[in-house]
Amino acid sequence: MRAAVDAVRRVLRGGYDPDADPPRCVVDVRQGQLLLMPSELGRWVGQKLATVAPANPARGLERIQALYVLIDAETLAPVAVLDGTELTNLRTPAVSAAALDVVAEPDAATLVVFGTGPQGVRHVEAMRAIRPIERVRFVGRDPGRA
Repeated sequence: MRAAVDAVRRVLRGGYDPDADPPRCVVDVRQGQLLLMPSELGRWVGQKLATVAPANPARGLERIQALYVLIDAETLAPVAVLDGTELTNLRTPAVSAAALDVVAEPDAATLVVFGTGPQGVRHVEAMRAIRPIERVRFVGRDPGRA
């Protein structure tokens, strides 16, 4: 996680502006949505395809799942297919930690996390990579999960 936080920080300090990426697209389908999330940085282009299936938790499946295709920006040839769900569960908390590392007190030891899903847990890991977190409180709709 610390390596991910450091990588995000380097990219953002290097001038990368996420708002400059191509627009994202949401496509409604019968059982939920497809989220198309393109990005371009240097010699790479990427496309995350995420699915949102609200009925999946009742089936024992994750509500959101994803694949990520990494593409050579010059040839547009795919070079890797990644687990987009795990990538999101790493990247999103790393972005949060990179930002909080700038504004949070150096000795902050208490963390409140809104959300009890996989990203909530990974946010704890990310914050522990940058601060001496000793106490965590989860806030969620389901008290049992919180």
